[in-house]
Amino acid sequence: MADPVVPAARPHALAPARLIAGVGLADKPRKSAWPARLDLAQCASGLALGLFTWGHVFFVSTIPISPDARWMVTKAFEGCVVFGAACR
Repeated sequence: MADPVVPAARPHALAPARLIAGVGLADKPRKSAWPARLDLAQCASGLALGLFTWGHVFFVSTIPISPDARWMVTKAFEGCVVFGAACR
């Protein structure tokens, strides 16, 4: 036959009045915010990598299309779209 459970081994079973929501939470130490910050940094770096990859694929894809397409992308990066004839 199994031994009976001693109530002293389970003090929470004898004192349900102490389980009021929010009581004593101010006394507990706060958890660190660093895991959340690292998750945010990882998300931002992943987004930057994805945008870089899309841009790279677009710019490299202009090479086999035609020399004119590649020239238009080059001139756009030099600022000819904004500054006009100053890039010639």
